[in-house]
Amino acid sequence: MLSKTLLTGLLLIAGFVAFSVVGCNEGDSKLPAMADIFPSGSIEEQITSTDRSVKKIVRLTDSSQKVLGYRVEMQVVSRSGPFDIMIALDDKACVLAVKVVKYRAVHGKQVRSKAFTRQFTGKCPGDALVVGKDIDAISRATLSAKAMTAGVKRAIDIVTTHTDRKQNKSV
Repeated sequence: MLSKTLLTGLLLIAGFVAFSVVGCNEGDSKLPAMADIFPSGSIEEQITSTDRSVKKIVRLTDSSQKVLGYRVEMQVVSRSGPFDIMIALDDKACVLAVKVVKYRAVHGKQVRSKAFTRQFTGKCPGDALVVGKDIDAISRATLSAKAMTAGVKRAIDIVTTHTDRKQNKSV
């Protein structure tokens, strides 16, 4: 039998695949509803962040208030300019999926490839995220790859900090 965390991760990834197939083309600013990514009946709660690059953080819980995961929408900046990414994290702030939502520049678009974004899956708090070591660099998109890697690391850190603060408050 699949564990709830694994099942939630698989549902999240299926939601991202459905999201890609249904037609959120790169450049489209619409993001999938959490109901499309996580199981129906999930409850969304927006979390505030002081990080200016973060557009939105959503925590998803079930009806018993158990955290299922997070979605972080943020803008990262490379030499070619800013671009928008979405990072889906599980309840332990481990990466389930990463997607480039909008890439405006001409150079560096290779970071949108599944081969590149898939490298982040499974990265957790405390894992090193260094382009050229843990994340393969992309020729002609090195600075965009570094910007995206820094953004994913920042998303993990933000969610980890939030969950640590929440746990400390309840103690």
